Amino acid sequence: MHGLGRVEGQDPLGVFVAETFLCLVCGYRQERHPVYVDDAPAPRPDQETKGMMNSSSSAYLNVPTVLLEHLPIGIAIFDAHLVLQRSNRLWARFIEGYNLLSPEHVEPGAHLYDLIPGSETQLQRLISQVLRGESVQQEAFGIYSQGVTYYWDLSLAPLIGNGQKQGFVLVMSDATDRKLADRLLSERETQYLSIFEATTDGLLILSPQRVVVEANPAACRLYGYAISELVGQDAQVLLSAAHQAALEAAIEEVATRGEFLVQGLGMHQNGTPLHVELHGVPFSYRGQPHVLVVARDITEQVQAYQLLEQRVEERTHELSTLLEVSNNIVSTLELKPLLNLVLEQVKTVVDYTFASLTILGEERVEVVDWHAPTPSPGPPRRLRSSTLMQALDQIIEQKTPIILANVPTDPHPLNADLLLMQRAGAAIDEEDLCCWMGVPLLFRDRVVGVLSLNHADPGYYTPRHASLTLAFANQVAVAIENARLYEQARELATLHERQRLARELHDAVTQTLFSASLIAEVLPFLWEENPEEGKRRLEDMQRLTRGALAEMRALLLELRPSGLIETPLSDLLRHLTDALTGRTRLRAELTIHSTPRLLPAEVQMTLYRIAQEALNNIIKHARATRINVLLNFQPEHVMLEIQDDGRGFDQSSVPPDHFGLQIMRERAQTIGAHLHIESQPQVGTRIAIVWQAEKDRKRA
Repeated sequence: MHGLGRVEGQDPLGVFVAETFLCLVCGYRQERHPVYVDDAPAPRPDQETKGMMNSSSSAYLNVPTVLLEHLPIGIAIFDAHLVLQRSNRLWARFIEGYNLLSPEHVEPGAHLYDLIPGSETQLQRLISQVLRGESVQQEAFGIYSQGVTYYWDLSLAPLIGNGQKQGFVLVMSDATDRKLADRLLSERETQYLSIFEATTDGLLILSPQRVVVEANPAACRLYGYAISELVGQDAQVLLSAAHQAALEAAIEEVATRGEFLVQGLGMHQNGTPLHVELHGVPFSYRGQPHVLVVARDITEQVQAYQLLEQRVEERTHELSTLLEVSNNIVSTLELKPLLNLVLEQVKTVVDYTFASLTILGEERVEVVDWHAPTPSPGPPRRLRSSTLMQALDQIIEQKTPIILANVPTDPHPLNADLLLMQRAGAAIDEEDLCCWMGVPLLFRDRVVGVLSLNHADPGYYTPRHASLTLAFANQVAVAIENARLYEQARELATLHERQRLARELHDAVTQTLFSASLIAEVLPFLWEENPEEGKRRLEDMQRLTRGALAEMRALLLELRPSGLIETPLSDLLRHLTDALTGRTRLRAELTIHSTPRLLPAEVQMTLYRIAQEALNNIIKHARATRINVLLNFQPEHVMLEIQDDGRGFDQSSVPPDHFGLQIMRERAQTIGAHLHIESQPQVGTRIAIVWQAEKDRKRA
């Protein structure tokens, strides 16, 4: 606003108010200049102001009142002594509201410092300037009142008359909201800048031309550049050339999709490749649309995933190998071939220079088999347990594998294993044996033996080898126990067959021979009285003796090893189902309810024979794919149930003795058991045998 000189027919202060109003309406602000209120011409900038004010009151009485009162800013006029001469209502309300003054206190004659107490020091500099004839502007002038700081925009212009500084005009507008908003904005900018600088994720701002215009320290560390080097580079610096197309397409889609997510291979400044994940979103930067990119180093995650895939692949291979080895082992029930197979198969899982299998007996330890570079043709020797017990105590007690990184220099007592192998007949060079690993053979939480592996390389075996070998050893223990059970089953079968032979000798062969002996006694008398009848009786005796001989031979062929009555029925049935599965590949599952117990010999033999007969019938006739065997031990009774999913049969149209059903019924009757048979065509057959002890039957 230009300085106001002498204006013909107009009040200079009115012109000042008018121009102030125009500034507000037009939206521009200019520096205030002095207001001249006398009739003399206004001095030029380089001349001293001349003329005196006729009366001081003339400067305050000719202001356009209507315009002054309706301006949206506070205006007050003070004389050179800082005494209020006039103000509009808005200025008065400012003072009344902020200082809690009553309206009568904001009247002409009040001193400026009384109206704005506590601001003397701050106002003194401004007033000194304006009384020297300078126009002054102060934005966000802070005034503390009633515990609150308020902010005003101040504009002061001197009033000059007759060359004298008569006073000044004070224009005020409330800037508290703007000041607080500016402060909040500044705080947020500081916070955002702190977050931008402190976050561990790389942050980069891309211009519409895909140039890096800003980056935080994390992004600089990620790519290995200084901030000055990274800013100004093309977005291609974010990913390698192989992933540029994906990055370009992703940035293109930001405007439509609102974000993008790209993973690819980036490059550190030193040439080190790194896997990065880029997440971009639209971003306004300095009033222009940009893209904010969050760059995260996922190299460790990618490497961990790759390592996991590698381990899964290795584990899958190991499990496949163990499955194959397990199938090979369980297919052999003969103990000696099984032991040799075990040492051959373990080499496919864990390498060794030589290996041995040691079985723990009740009173002695036996090296049952070994593989060595130059094996001795002689058989392994049996050694008393005292020879090896000291060496095996730790494995037996801990039931965990033990690894010795260097056997020759390790004072561990398990070095005795080498001596044991040499005594067993293996030709072994001590200098080639450095690393030793012993793995327990566990069966039902009981150590039944030890698998020893030796390698020529020191420190060759690791806990991973031990874990893998232990999984193999657990299957070996089961296979060895199965082989033992197989031998016991054969012995039990022999005993049973001998007992059955004795019974059948009494029931069949003895009766035949008795009949033949009777014929032999009466034959001489018959021959004398009637030669023809005697000849016929002689032929009968010959037929009986030949039949008895044939039956005897048949019974002798059925002899098997003893032990059927000494082994729990649950173990016998398990042997049957396992053997059936191995022989026919049918799925035969055995379920045992409650705790198994020994049964009377006859009951156990009968239930075993019924189960054997039922399983044989299923194999021959049922065409089943699955067999379920249930043995339920209850305090009052024992139930044996055999069920298949075969073709079944119609019970109403099948003879009672078909499929061996009559034989099973007769066997059940011999021990007082109840036999129940259910069958439907194309559904399957269920056979249930329930036996109660004599006292339980009487009580029932």
